[in-house]
Amino acid sequence: MYVWKTDIDASFVKVATITPKNGRFSLKLLKGSIYSLTTTTGQRKADDKPTTLSNKAFPFPYSDDFESYNLGSQPRYMSDQAGVFEVVNKPNRGKVLQQTINQRGIEWLYHVNPDPHTFVGDTAWRNYTVEVDVKLNTPSEHATIFGRLNGMYQHSTTEPNSYWLKVDGQGNWTLGKTLKAIQNGHYNFKSDWPEFYARFNNTNQSLQLSYNELMALPAADLAKFGKVAELIKADTDPEMLFVECLQWGMFDLRRRTELAKGQIPIDTNQWQNLKLSFHGKNISVEINNKSILTIRDTSYSNGMVGLGCGYEGVMFDNFKVK
Repeated sequence: MYVWKTDIDASFVKVATITPKNGRFSLKLLKGSIYSLTTTTGQRKADDKPTTLSNKAFPFPYSDDFESYNLGSQPRYMSDQAGVFEVVNKPNRGKVLQQTINQRGIEWLYHVNPDPHTFVGDTAWRNYTVEVDVKLNTPSEHATIFGRLNGMYQHSTTEPNSYWLKVDGQGNWTLGKTLKAIQNGHYNFKSDWPEFYARFNNTNQSLQLSYNELMALPAADLAKFGKVAELIKADTDPEMLFVECLQWGMFDLRRRTELAKGQIPIDTNQWQNLKLSFHGKNISVEINNKSILTIRDTSYSNGMVGLGCGYEGVMFDNFKVK
């Protein structure tokens, strides 16, 4: 057992090698110190001056069929924001990417868990097509692809700031976008609104109040959100507004923005091909190689790409950005 110690004077210093006797050992711990114990070798303190990486652009076009990875590994470059996306073996298909967590975890303080998302690419990307094959196992599951993605707040369970295409196992599809919050605020729900605070729990420290829920609140409760009531009243499309509240007191007035929606036939026994394309102001959607629509929107002109789903075993394959 190799023992490493960090204290106010030094970090990650190897201080002992212990050989357990009959499966047991003892170790004297000094206060004000952090200890790392491991049965593996090869650890070392990081260099004081890390190697400078060259500032190269992210490779484009980019693709990944996930066949080159060990099972259980995470694909290179992909950055999971929630959930866990791992390489698994799918009979008669080969290696694919699957979201493997089936429930929302206990949330950190000041950090909530959105639906599972993983991001990849370059924020400088502008005009491209993001394409992926998805396997929806049940009618209730959904898969999402993101484009022109410009970041995600740690204190929101909404989709990242981006355009997104969501398709479920019943063939319902939605093209939408997520914009920055309209209004921010803070209120001590715990002490000043305990009946509302009681709705939070360890795995859901975020609550979203729809327009109808907000309008059903007594005037005194709605006033707790400051200028929100005034902004809702002045809005030309207030029914798409909602307030996201966090257990520790923050709240945002946000807008659900669905640019288009519809339904197509889908067989959950088959893989589905999704494409989301950007060219200047034009945004196009293709599902199973069938053109669905092209619209114009100017909210985002550049950004990364991403994949998403619920806390379900949705699978992805043949991921391409071109």
